[in-house]
Amino acid sequence: MRLQIYSALLAFLLLHAYRRHSCATGSIYEFATQLAYSLFERPAAMLKAAERRRNQAKLRIAMGSLQL
Repeated sequence: MRLQIYSALLAFLLLHAYRRHSCATGSIYEFATQLAYSLFERPAAMLKAAERRRNQAKLRIAMGSLQL
């Protein structure tokens, strides 16, 4: 039980320190939500690379079907 309390306290203090360092406004909860969202968000460059790979795969499949 103590370990969970210490973990929660440590997480709160780290979030609070990071929020102060980044000069963010709002509550700790809002900051934690934004932080969690940004950690799991895929950058636009990665999305474009994935789209380019899909398009290349489709092109290879189409070219393969044209060869007899």
